[in-house]
Amino acid sequence: MELKNLSLLSYCVPCGAKCCKPKANSASPILSEKEVLRIEKYCKKKFGKNVDAFERVVVGKESYFVFADVTGGNCPFLDSDLHCIIHAVKPLDCSSYPIVAIYSGTGKIEFIFDDACPAFASLSKEFFAKAKKIALKSVKSFSKEVYADWLKKSHKRNISPMRK
Repeated sequence: MELKNLSLLSYCVPCGAKCCKPKANSASPILSEKEVLRIEKYCKKKFGKNVDAFERVVVGKESYFVFADVTGGNCPFLDSDLHCIIHAVKPLDCSSYPIVAIYSGTGKIEFIFDDACPAFASLSKEFFAKAKKIALKSVKSFSKEVYADWLKKSHKRNISPMRK
């Protein structure tokens, strides 16, 4: 699946990329260890340096990662022009935005969206179909307990049930 097709950049710059400011306006994406390693490898190759941008959160015998404390509330991978510098390897949670898959109270997976995203009303059915597949892959990367912990601790998005 080609993630580049899911770029919202034309909407992000005018809104100030609010979704990429996890401490201020939305949640830090949830990341698997595999995603963290992929991002670290990419940054080492592309920028010639190691990154120290992640925090491990332990839930029982499992864990997940979020962005570590970020100066100014911005994603550590958002440049001054509001471009994602790791777009080619960005986390699944970022790639599916503004769609998020969650485990409902009954344990079934449902889709929600961030209704604060200015792009939402303009997105195509094709975008939604691809974003839902990516969001589903993201949620299935974690146990229900891990995902619930992430939602409880860091999710600040204005979420609504998926209606589109």
